[in-house]
Amino acid sequence: MSGARWNRRAEALLLLALCATTVQAQPLGGGGPVRLDPPDGCIPPGQRLFARGLLDQYEAKFGRLSEPSANRAPQLLSFFPLAGRPTRDLFRFNYVDLDPGAGLHEWGCTQYTYDGHTGHDTDIRSFAEQVIGVPVFSALSGVVVATHDGEDDMNTVWAGQPANFVIIDHGDGREGWYWHLRKDSVIVTLGESVAAGQQIGHCASSGVSTGPHLHFEMRVNGEVYEPYAGPCRSGASGWLNQIPFNREAYLHDFGITYQNISASWPVRWPNSGQIALSDPVIRVWFFGTALPANSTWTVKFIRPDGSAVFGGNAQYFGNPFWSWFNWWWTYDVADMHTITGTWHVQLYINGALMIEAPVEVRTTRTADFNRPPEPISVAFLPSGIREGEVPTCVVETSLTFDDFDYDLVRYEYVWTVNGEEARRVISAAHGDVLATDLFRSGDLLECSVKPSDGILTGRGDVISAVVGAPRIPTLSDWGVVVMALLLATVGVVLVRRVRLSHRPST
Repeated sequence: MSGARWNRRAEALLLLALCATTVQAQPLGGGGPVRLDPPDGCIPPGQRLFARGLLDQYEAKFGRLSEPSANRAPQLLSFFPLAGRPTRDLFRFNYVDLDPGAGLHEWGCTQYTYDGHTGHDTDIRSFAEQVIGVPVFSALSGVVVATHDGEDDMNTVWAGQPANFVIIDHGDGREGWYWHLRKDSVIVTLGESVAAGQQIGHCASSGVSTGPHLHFEMRVNGEVYEPYAGPCRSGASGWLNQIPFNREAYLHDFGITYQNISASWPVRWPNSGQIALSDPVIRVWFFGTALPANSTWTVKFIRPDGSAVFGGNAQYFGNPFWSWFNWWWTYDVADMHTITGTWHVQLYINGALMIEAPVEVRTTRTADFNRPPEPISVAFLPSGIREGEVPTCVVETSLTFDDFDYDLVRYEYVWTVNGEEARRVISAAHGDVLATDLFRSGDLLECSVKPSDGILTGRGDVISAVVGAPRIPTLSDWGVVVMALLLATVGVVLVRRVRLSHRPST
């Protein structure tokens, strides 16, 4: 080998060795879901008996609950009754378990459920969102037939503790159960008539719960009803437009900090808009959903001039499939003690770039350093608003770059009808709804939204639309509904027979 070639190779090896010592990995932490399958369910038998006792008291005072009607089609769900956007800042982890035996599967034939689960568990991102507030709404019009409030709302263990809840008779023999609500947030009263989209409380973690979420359960004639239709739940959907379910991996929160990370989810981990040259380490964290089994990760650091700092080879999480996951790393990056400016952190999962996040490295940290949230845009879902259907005003923004200091953003929603304010709320959710009794055909609806990090307000947006005439059911719609009711009845009979056949003899 010539001397020139040897020198070039030696230089390359030396450079690689120097780069390899530029980043020193420190302790890491994180993992997949904590157990989400309480042995007696998140509504234990004793609490179901308590709720049924309240329903008996209601019937004794106000009369019988509704029964199925042969002359009227039941209402279809037009939105999920929790503020936010499903598969973005809302995460559905458990559907109804449709396997009557010891096995389990949900409407999509996967295992996004646990044995015996009777509703939809939909999580918000952390306790930090819970504190700001994430409203819960009535999914359909109806009458409030049971409420309970005043219980602690940040539970993470299963000790049989009672939950805060609302039960609504939605007509035609349908009950909606809204469970795990925030303490002192129930704002409806027994016997009150409510409209679809009317706020009834806030999302939290009261009762047998591991984190802030809404357990939404529908029952028809006292039997559990799964509104989703799919390969493992035949028949018509109970949704006007069935909400899709994203089963692909993505990050729903991210942060960078110099602080210690000691708490576990559902506490949101610390975030820092700036890193000082003197800070010993930098910590990178994220929350995500749907991580494939045996996944790998790689973290790289990019200097302000665009050159990369070697961050190590791909490492294995060592995971089975995780419906949700969280992770953090601690790094000592040598050049971050000498080079100021905007650095970037790249996170790769299974070789795909998941995020490239900016981080400001400064000579010293200053108390007044803060940037407002990023500008947002808003939209109506559905785009064509009709009388009698719940409109959703959604925020279009990044889940991870909504604020470049990684502050938690909250949103002020202001709804007007023909120029008159109809609803105003501050929420951590990326969507809000308006109750159907507040507008009618021909009205002008407007939704204005402003983002804030609690100190600075970012640039908001406003959208308006004229309400169209109510939807008129077609003959095919009625046929679908009748068929769905027939299938549901047959399903209830079959489930009862299976359960009887498996009942142990005495």
